[in-house]
Amino acid sequence: RQMCIRDSLKNIRIPMKYLTLWALLCILFGCGGTSQEEPPKKPSKIIFGYLQYEQLPEYQIPWDQLTHLSIAFGRATEEGGLADAANIEKLLPIFREGQKKGVKVLLSAGGGGNKAIMAGVLLNDTYRNRFKKELLKAVEDWGFDGLDIDYEHWAGGPEGYGEGDKEKVALLENFYKELRTELPKGKLLTAAVSADYPEWNGGWGNYNVYTNSMFEYLDLVNIMVYDFTGGWKSSKVAQHASMEHFRMAAKRWSEIRGVPKEKIILGVPFYGVHFVSAETPVGATHMPYKEILTNYPNEQATEKDEIGLLFYNGKPTMRAKAGYVNDNGYGGIMIWAISHDSPNKEESLLQVLYDAFTEH
Repeated sequence: RQMCIRDSLKNIRIPMKYLTLWALLCILFGCGGTSQEEPPKKPSKIIFGYLQYEQLPEYQIPWDQLTHLSIAFGRATEEGGLADAANIEKLLPIFREGQKKGVKVLLSAGGGGNKAIMAGVLLNDTYRNRFKKELLKAVEDWGFDGLDIDYEHWAGGPEGYGEGDKEKVALLENFYKELRTELPKGKLLTAAVSADYPEWNGGWGNYNVYTNSMFEYLDLVNIMVYDFTGGWKSSKVAQHASMEHFRMAAKRWSEIRGVPKEKIILGVPFYGVHFVSAETPVGATHMPYKEILTNYPNEQATEKDEIGLLFYNGKPTMRAKAGYVNDNGYGGIMIWAISHDSPNKEESLLQVLYDAFTEH
């Protein structure tokens, strides 16, 4: 019976006009039911996101819009242990998803909330060595693509450094060097560093706490170009992450620090600083970008940088910062923190950065 049907089909003649129409439809829509979507475009610059692991697993990581993701934080204990090990280990299957998409996933050590403890660890040979071994073990056991070091405990002063800062920077440089030597080949070593410079806040700060030699051990230098204002007494009530800050920090790190531009990843905030009074900065708080949009629904907040005493970066400034990176040959942009972004594509700051680096 099958042969009879086949023989009958051979005798069917399909008019040429229908064959032409069929061919046209195949060209427009594809034939056979096996068509595949085009893979997402890869950014031409680095998009380096930080994410606090406490946001997982509820937060959906936008893997296709990132090149690097640093998991914050692997905090030090007072004796050099890794405080967050058990919690981070539970999330490894999520990080594997990103790695399969080509995203480099790193573990970030330290952080602002851990800075006092990490300073004690840095200053103690035994504890510092233990912490180094814990970090290297985490990379080996958990398959991270590298380490990011976020050390922030500086005294600062009118000369850009304060008591004890020179000792700490020497130890930090050696810490970078040892990690570079002991990390397996192909693993990344990056660091988050202050964007402070003398022209801001009357010359008081920590702009001299780094040496030009220490960054040769790093693959990328993430410059934290935000929090120039905040809730401390001497702060201005003003923008904490302006375009001016961005340009000045970029030039200082490339021209004075001598870091190659392709290593410099300039930081942007996905949050605002909200002051409670025009007369005093005391009491200022941070507000995630997505909450700004929720709290000010009638203010066209995506297109602004300030609403009253709230200062942040909207889409136009984010687009301008990405343009500056493109036009001046810097390596890319770093974000604190990607979970602060709006999940709505039309409002998303990450979408602005991704578009700028894929359309360029």
